[in-house]
Amino acid sequence: MGQVEGKVAIVTGGASGIGAACATTLAREGAKVVITDIDDAGAQTVVGKIVAAGGEAICLHQDVSIEEHWPGVIEATERRLRAYWDRMPFVLTVILRRHHPTQPSPIQGEGFS
Repeated sequence: MGQVEGKVAIVTGGASGIGAACATTLAREGAKVVITDIDDAGAQTVVGKIVAAGGEAICLHQDVSIEEHWPGVIEATERRLRAYWDRMPFVLTVILRRHHPTQPSPIQGEGFS
């Protein structure tokens, strides 16, 4: 049994790089993975690799910098993975800065500075 068997993991930025590696590792360890990203094709590719390896994953379009997108992601996750939702879900957010590190963060809202 994997370390996160039967859990639901939402991995933002899961279409490539560190996010994709986290998503595939979580799936290998038994989590039902929801990959969110603005790169829909990349996210679908990672989902395909997870499913081909025997895991369970879906992808959703999300721009994490838009706070209003979060409720829709949670609702879609709950709807599509309802059988597992009663188990403690968790979110792994992978945000890589693509702008100069001395500039302010483009993410706004409560809890971000």
